[in-house]
Amino acid sequence: MPFATSKTLDHGTANPVVARLLLQIRDIMPFCKIAKDVEDGILGLCMKPLAPGLLRCWEIRDRYEAEFQRQIETCKNQIPNAQIIQIPWITTLDQGCQNFLYEAKNFLRDLMQLFNLLYGTKFKDASDYLPPKGAKPKSKGAKPSSSVLRFAEQTFGSTDPRTIFFKRLASDVDRIITYRNAVEHPNGYAGPLEIRNFQLKDDKLVEPCWWLPKDVNAHPAPIRADLTAIIATLLTLAEYIFVSWAAQNLKFPKFNQIQLIPKEHRDPKGPVKYVVSASNELLQLIAEHEKQEAAKAVNRN
Repeated sequence: MPFATSKTLDHGTANPVVARLLLQIRDIMPFCKIAKDVEDGILGLCMKPLAPGLLRCWEIRDRYEAEFQRQIETCKNQIPNAQIIQIPWITTLDQGCQNFLYEAKNFLRDLMQLFNLLYGTKFKDASDYLPPKGAKPKSKGAKPSSSVLRFAEQTFGSTDPRTIFFKRLASDVDRIITYRNAVEHPNGYAGPLEIRNFQLKDDKLVEPCWWLPKDVNAHPAPIRADLTAIIATLLTLAEYIFVSWAAQNLKFPKFNQIQLIPKEHRDPKGPVKYVVSASNELLQLIAEHEKQEAAKAVNRN
């Protein structure tokens, strides 16, 4: 009887999302102290919904980039000083941006389930990453359950690399959540989200931008660069949640360590960022053993 398989993703292992959310986590997991049901839960989350969700963001960004370039090329060869000029225009801009933010916020929500599996917390929403706006910090020793940031500070400590990392991404996460909320609730505290198509200003073409007019400190930001930056933020955050946990839960920490692979050395066919490698202590023991064996060989000769 043939072994039946099905294609669940439209992207291969060369895509960084697939490599770092599926291959990487799958390969690191066997080196960790982890219960079987938790392992199955994590792998299930990565396969669906995390990887597919972020890949949908990737696809929206790619479609936007392709249409952006097409519009630029269409209007590039216009006659100079003509009475009428055509300004590029992306007809699906609003819908594309809204869909992207929807998928991004859902990804953050699903990411809370990954955090729950690793740390036994009970976060539910994307907004649980951040402390409630206007809430006062809890006293030391209080139950660390109000947000990921507070959990990290109260559980790991304020100077722990994990806490510092989660805080560093707080503003980026907040922006994703706020932008999506502004779309869903345009009459809310943050909304509405302004999405502006191509614009001709002072005889210069300005690319599509978005911003929150209600925020007095906000400035129009190019959508094209933001989409790529948001994908990078979400991928890095998801990856770090698992990898930072794995580094603290290796079966044999004296012999193994989590190692970062520089971008230029990653395999294009599966560009994982982290692998489990021999620890410095193990490498030193191996080097000393080889030195002793070499010395014995010299003495025998």
